[in-house]
Amino acid sequence: MGKIKLNDSILSKTLADQEVLIDLQSGNYFGMNETGTLLWAKIKTGATRDELAEILREKFGLNDKEAKSDVKEFLSALKRDSLIES
Repeated sequence: MGKIKLNDSILSKTLADQEVLIDLQSGNYFGMNETGTLLWAKIKTGATRDELAEILREKFGLNDKEAKSDVKEFLSALKRDSLIES
């Protein structure tokens, strides 16, 4: 699968080891935990779903199925909150 498309109305900044996101259209604010912050940083540089899963496998020792499931869940939450478009 290809690159994940970010929502253009999202402004993000890392503050105190946590990624903070603001949707400039809705005014909604989001904060991410350490893992979310790591994955968001990789998404911003163009990482694919498979690359995100590889990061989880390497950092947390997950098997392939667990890593892909966690990435799918994370991306679904981002999509639900309109932080990504695809």
